[in-house]
Amino acid sequence: MGSVHNPVSERTSSRNWAPEPEKSVPGLDFTVDTDRMLSLAIQISAVMLESGAEIHRVEDTLTRICRAYGAEEVQAFSIPSLVAATITMPDGYHKTEIYRISAIANRYDVLENLNALSRRICADPIPLDELAEEVDKAKTPDRRPKWLILLCGIVAAAGFALFFGGDWRDALAALPVGALITLLDMTKPAKLHALAFTVLVSVAAGLLCILTAAVGLACHIDKVMIGGIMLLIPGLAFGTSIRELLCGDIIAGSLRMIQALLTAICIAAGFAVAIVIGGGWLL
Repeated sequence: MGSVHNPVSERTSSRNWAPEPEKSVPGLDFTVDTDRMLSLAIQISAVMLESGAEIHRVEDTLTRICRAYGAEEVQAFSIPSLVAATITMPDGYHKTEIYRISAIANRYDVLENLNALSRRICADPIPLDELAEEVDKAKTPDRRPKWLILLCGIVAAAGFALFFGGDWRDALAALPVGALITLLDMTKPAKLHALAFTVLVSVAAGLLCILTAAVGLACHIDKVMIGGIMLLIPGLAFGTSIRELLCGDIIAGSLRMIQALLTAICIAAGFAVAIVIGGGWLL
């Protein structure tokens, strides 16, 4: 039995899957490549999510950018591990693109740059070649001196030890603990799983806390441990998850909360292992 030729289906398939040529958009004095525009918009939103942005901010930014470049309808969806969008142009052309997120880190300098860029292009869209250059500049994090990052970690650990009831000797004991945690974070292998890394850092920090007590430097080992734990605890991630739940992003908020709780469990497990291993030093 011969196949039936369907010219309507053929035209629809060609229209949906063939590369979209550049076209004029009302209100813009340059042509827009719809496919490239969506890719750049997805890239901006994905980097924002990777830098610690809330889900509703990511989806809103993606929607506004696509509409600024002529999209008639935008369906944006995001969770902590994925950004997806489907756009429909006035001529009926539509396309879907998905971006997979591998890891999220708090990089608020990058997030601030991308927020400023998205507001600027929504108010006054720029050609896509220029937009691509601006995206590359905005997503490059500010390179702060490593010594400054290390100093902040050291001071933070000592400050938390004092804040939670320790004395000046506990603060001094927390200094090397903060230095160790910060150095390990700065040299984290890219392929090492985040939760496994958290456990390893917690074990190392816990053993160092016990060592400071064993040599007589720390008076209250629990205060020294708290100083190190506060550098690892995912407080921002947990707070963001609560905010997303209150905003109605149930899936994203639940996933982020589970991830924060798993991180907290790994921290507790790491310090517990350190106490089991190094408990003999205190006897």
